[in-house]
Amino acid sequence: MVHYIRFLSMPKFIAADNGASRKILAVLTVTTDLGETFFPDEIELIVRLVNAQQPKVVLDFWPVIWYKNSRVVKLNVRHMISNPTLMMRLHVSTRETDELLAKGCQSPKVLDAWTSSFRLNVLARTEDLIERRLRLTNDSCVKIWEETGESIARHIW
Repeated sequence: MVHYIRFLSMPKFIAADNGASRKILAVLTVTTDLGETFFPDEIELIVRLVNAQQPKVVLDFWPVIWYKNSRVVKLNVRHMISNPTLMMRLHVSTRETDELLAKGCQSPKVLDAWTSSFRLNVLARTEDLIERRLRLTNDSCVKIWEETGESIARHIW
């Protein structure tokens, strides 16, 4: 059964260290499509801050553990701002998901999530949208925007 990384609280950015860095705060869950069950095992989530125009350029990353029987995981990380005008995105995935998508062989157990673009130069939140990327057998990629939150009304049918 496929589980989805979901943002229950979209990233917000709070100034830290006299403005030289930002704390990035968010609440994540790993659940089935309708939210009826949570991911049952321990797994390492990889949170990457990437360049929005070049998503393979990783600006920072943090491992976050999803513990067995968890319902949510709170993201509370710090990033030093080197280019405050750069458009960025957060990508949350697992190593297994990354490896399977790179090989293009099968659907992963946990489907990753991409936030919309943002800048760290302002105190703000990202839009309440995440992007899903689904790789097809012909090596093409379908990108779908999904609203975030706990309501299944936002679910993509």
